[in-house]
Amino acid sequence: MEEKSKKNLRTLSKVISVLAKIGVVFMAIAIGLIAIAACIVPVVRGQIKMEDHAIIAFDRRVEYEERGNEIVFKYEEDGEMKEQAVDLKDAKTVHKFVEFLNENNLNRITAGVEVALLFAAVTLVITLLQYNKYSRFFKNIAHEDTPFTDENCGLLRQIAKYALILLIVSLVSNIITSLIVGTSITITATVDIIRILVLYAASYIFEYACKLQSKSKEKLYTD
Repeated sequence: MEEKSKKNLRTLSKVISVLAKIGVVFMAIAIGLIAIAACIVPVVRGQIKMEDHAIIAFDRRVEYEERGNEIVFKYEEDGEMKEQAVDLKDAKTVHKFVEFLNENNLNRITAGVEVALLFAAVTLVITLLQYNKYSRFFKNIAHEDTPFTDENCGLLRQIAKYALILLIVSLVSNIITSLIVGTSITITATVDIIRILVLYAASYIFEYACKLQSKSKEKLYTD
């Protein structure tokens, strides 16, 4: 029974280690894509200008006006002017939308997107490092006689630290992005805090088990 449990633990640990490595690869790709997106955003922003009741994007002019519950966009296509109406349900919403369409708000949105991309990249880098630790942790369990080693204690502690850093980065990102864009700040970190505490507790449990195991070996050799 003991051998079966040990075999199951090793098999599961190998699977988790491999999945963590795959996660690292995908996160590395995602970081590269975010870097590309961060370079594209200012280029796209440079091609968009806001005028009074008009948007000029990539040398194409689109005019807009309020008509009751609708906002009507006018643009030239194949040498003739065309219109496209968007129903926003009520005139108040239409008016707010038209007021929102200005250069300052566009700059704020662009800055918000760039900040969000920056924090997304930072989050992925930290998560990548954390997954590397996960992979090493479960690889050790799969190949060693006991999971209770000093290295595994250290790896668990590092995983918990990365989780804490991720929580701080998430909170800072939320606050800064909300301030730039002008939206309300929402903070929900209860689950993350519990997860971090569990990880720290697990690291101390492993550390305690390592000491007990060491004492047991010392006693065995002494006897």
